[in-house]
Amino acid sequence: TSVDETGVFGITCDHGFPLAFLDMKTCGEKFKYVLSTLAKVVQHPLYDERIHIMYDVGCKIGPAMQNTPCLQAINDAPIAVGIFHITGHTPDCQVKYHPRLTIGYGLKDGE
Repeated sequence: TSVDETGVFGITCDHGFPLAFLDMKTCGEKFKYVLSTLAKVVQHPLYDERIHIMYDVGCKIGPAMQNTPCLQAINDAPIAVGIFHITGHTPDCQVKYHPRLTIGYGLKDGE
């Protein structure tokens, strides 16, 4: 048996309110899901440039964003890896993308 959707991918604001969600059609988290939902947020009329991105593999999403024309406005947005996922990353990655060490994230967990 198969299902049409394998999950839901979503983005929330700092307060936890939903901004964009989409159905996942393939197994596993692919960059297309985060890029598509970020594009929805950027196109939203209430969007402003104070966006901060926190994603399980945020350390890998930067180059994908650079190659996505509709996300040019947020190419310089700060990126961090969620607090529960960062411990599985390399020490260099932890220093660069840990939300406690990256300006603008405060005590947010990102999970």
